[in-house]
Parts: sequence; C-alpha cells; structure tokens
Amino acid sequence: ATKETYRAVRTQHKKVWKMCSSLISDVLNSDEMKSRDVFQFIRYLEYLDVMSHNAEGCANTLRTMIAR
Repeated sequence: ATKETYRAVRTQHKKVWKMCSSLISDVLNSDEMKSRDVFQFIRYLEYLDVMSHNAEGCANTLRTMIAR
C-alpha cells in the first residue's frame, strides 16, 4: 500500500508539472492579459509546482524511513 501511495504522489507531481508548463506557455503566448497579471499567474503556478515537488520529496523521505 505504501508503494502505491508513493507512486500516486509521483504521478500527481508529473501531472502538475505538465499542466503548469502548458499553462505558462499558453499565458506567455496570449495577448489578452496585462503584464502584471501574467507575472502574478506565473508566480502562482511556480508555487504550485514547488508544493508538488515538496510533497513528492516528503513521500520519498517517508518511504525511506519505513524501509529502514
């Protein structure tokens, strides 16, 4: 069960990374938003990616602790 949970966290992190990359690309290619809004939105997406990465690292640490 632990392995499945860890795999689910990794899969979710990959999904978040792909969605963030796609959204950043779409926002940078759009002409409808002001530069301030683009900056704030990109920063928000970067924070989501960082949180996802930290959750993956936490799951990996817990998996290592359980393995010991």
